[in-house]
Amino acid sequence: LNGVDPDARANDWFWDEIKTIQDAGVKVSMWLREGFEFLKKDSKDFDAYYAALNKTITDHNFEGVDLDIEDGQSGCGDSAMTLEDTIHLIRRLRDDFGPKFVITLAPVSDALLDEGNVSCFDYRELEKRVASDISWYNAQFYGGSWQGLKTPAYYERCIKEGEWKPKRIVTSVTTISDFTYPLP
Repeated sequence: LNGVDPDARANDWFWDEIKTIQDAGVKVSMWLREGFEFLKKDSKDFDAYYAALNKTITDHNFEGVDLDIEDGQSGCGDSAMTLEDTIHLIRRLRDDFGPKFVITLAPVSDALLDEGNVSCFDYRELEKRVASDISWYNAQFYGGSWQGLKTPAYYERCIKEGEWKPKRIVTSVTTISDFTYPLP
C-alpha cells in the first residue's frame, strides 16, 4: 500500500481484487515490507502501528503475513529490527491470530548462512528460538550480491552448512534474468 492508509478510498479496488481471489478459495497472505522501525518492541509507536497491522489483517481476512525485514539496506542502526524485536512481533502475531495463521519471513539467501544480511539479525538464532511460530522462510535467491539458483549448488550449501531443514526453506526467484536488487 506504499505508505497510504489501508482504508483510503484509493485502495478500494485493491481490496475488491483480494476479496475476489479469496472468494475463489485462494489463501492470501499480507506482505509487510516497510515500517518495521515502528514495530520495534520498545517503540513508543508500537501499539498504534501494531493495531493498524492487526486491523488490516482482520478487516481483509488475510490468512497470514510475510515479514520482509530489510532494515540493513540503510545500515543496521538503532531503527533496525533486532532479533528480540522480531521475536516479539512474531509472538504477538501468533498470540493474536492463533496456530493456523501463516507467519513467514523473507530473508535474502545469504542470511541462511549468515554471510550477508539486510535483516540485521541471525535467522538461525531466530529459528532456534521461535521455529514453532514460523511457518516457513521465503528465501530470496536473487538480486544484488546474493547467490542465485542457476544450479542447485548454492541452495544445497545453504541447507547443509546453515543446518536448515529443506521443508523450512521455500526458494523465491525472479523471472527477470538481469534483475538486480535496487540498493541505495
